[in-house]
Amino acid sequence: MKKREVTGLLLYKDGNFMQVLEGEAEVVGALHDKISKDPRHSGIITLHRASIEERTFGNWQMGFKDMNNLTEDEKAARSDFLDRPLNDNSYVSAPNEALFLLESFKDTVR
Repeated sequence: MKKREVTGLLLYKDGNFMQVLEGEAEVVGALHDKISKDPRHSGIITLHRASIEERTFGNWQMGFKDMNNLTEDEKAARSDFLDRPLNDNSYVSAPNEALFLLESFKDTVR
């Protein structure tokens, strides 16, 4: 995604993904539309769209974390989220929790 200068993080758990995309609004919007129209994806929920002053995930192009394979330390630090599927409705009513979960993995992805 370097070509588009999009950064972010992709979490995976039990067949579901949660992703944050950062970049120019038009580029991120076009990428979101492309992902939404891809027949391999279903049940897409957009939790939050906003302009930001500084990227949270700007250190790498697109980090990935499989939450099915966490270390014991990673599990302990995120126990409140581990029983909740990534497509849980609680993230729709409180999108800041989704961002908190994504940010909690920021320093664990290389």
